[in-house]
Amino acid sequence: MKELDSLRKKIHSMDMEILSLLAERSRYPVNKGFYTETNWPENSAALEYANRFYLKVLEKVCGANRSEDLEYSRELKHLDERIILKLMERTGMGMEVARVKCPRGLSILQKDVEKRKLREIGRVSERYSLDPQRTMEAFQMIMDETKRIQKYAIDMPSSNDAVSLETYRAGNDIARDVMESCAREQIRRYAERGIRCSLKTTEVKETCNGEDFVREYLVEIFEI
Repeated sequence: MKELDSLRKKIHSMDMEILSLLAERSRYPVNKGFYTETNWPENSAALEYANRFYLKVLEKVCGANRSEDLEYSRELKHLDERIILKLMERTGMGMEVARVKCPRGLSILQKDVEKRKLREIGRVSERYSLDPQRTMEAFQMIMDETKRIQKYAIDMPSSNDAVSLETYRAGNDIARDVMESCAREQIRRYAERGIRCSLKTTEVKETCNGEDFVREYLVEIFEI
């Protein structure tokens, strides 16, 4: 089970980074009006993800910290993008976990592991002055989304299951768009410092029952 333990350590590291980013984001109010085509004209995929999932997590962590007047600054949008990207990376690990669990006949739901994880999240959240209960509920949502993706990953390799295959592809498309958006923002910031960079993307594909699908999408930034 070394492979599964390694994946759990990787997910744990992601969770701690997400928690830190959410603590930073909690200093600002939540305004649903931020997540519109006006503010996200270049990234409809990230906008869809924000409204479908990210906002629910954010509202759970931030609670009553809401405002209709706060200006949506470039810095705040960049923070949102960082969290969205990290959330997608974390929930996307469901694919990797499923690949390890499925051949061994392990259940998607492992209650003891989840309980330990949530207790730790609750403890750490107090260091960031976050409400432990609300933060645990937010991470329960994140884990539920990861399990949903695990299920798709297990069910997906079937030529008869067009729905899960299309869902998988749609998820990859969203992840790709968000990753590229974040990378372009980083390139823009480098350019402000006089550093010229370029973007390179790589798809790692696999074939299952005659269907091609992307297992990994890599985004790299190179200095010119």
